[in-house]
Amino acid sequence: FVKKGHAVALSDVAVSTALYDAEIAEADAALGRVLEAARAHVDGGKGLLVVVAGDHGESLCDRQETGDGFGHGASLYEEAVHVPWVLVWKGVVAPQVVSTRVSLVDMTRTLVGLVGAGGAFHAEGRSLASALLAGREPSSETIFIERNGTRYSDIEALASPEDAVIDFPWKLITAPNGRRARLFQLSEDPTEAHDLAVSQPARLKTML
Repeated sequence: FVKKGHAVALSDVAVSTALYDAEIAEADAALGRVLEAARAHVDGGKGLLVVVAGDHGESLCDRQETGDGFGHGASLYEEAVHVPWVLVWKGVVAPQVVSTRVSLVDMTRTLVGLVGAGGAFHAEGRSLASALLAGREPSSETIFIERNGTRYSDIEALASPEDAVIDFPWKLITAPNGRRARLFQLSEDPTEAHDLAVSQPARLKTML
């Protein structure tokens, strides 16, 4: 975390970003070896259902003004919560890029729906299977995100719990009871640089 009045040099940010890119490249190469071995044992990859997802993003001192430094778990901004979810099933699910915002909480029901598994089970979220199999966009639903406060920070904004609501293109980040509410329009402001909480009071009230 970055203490008030301090700053991280841009050169240090550049080095950390390069190291993070290298970590992603190494994970990508390792995944390639796993897939190569799997395809060798599953009829050249036919019928192989591959799912790759990230559990969190990473802050790389994107927001020094808020005290947010390096790492994850300290905020609900896009760099921390907008993660990849890649699903490949050749011959079953046609290649497409889904632009509708969905949640990782939908993964279990989606996979069960895709493979046609029977029997009763309990899982949160919704199934995106029918939309993926038809090659169409899933319907849009509100997404809720929450995090606990981190004990590692003496900065109040990071030490307290935080919630977020995405009703695309709108996104609200707020502490409990509506404190420190920040409102963003992601379609126009994907990096969440412009807080519209003051200029859009009606939308803020709806999101709260």
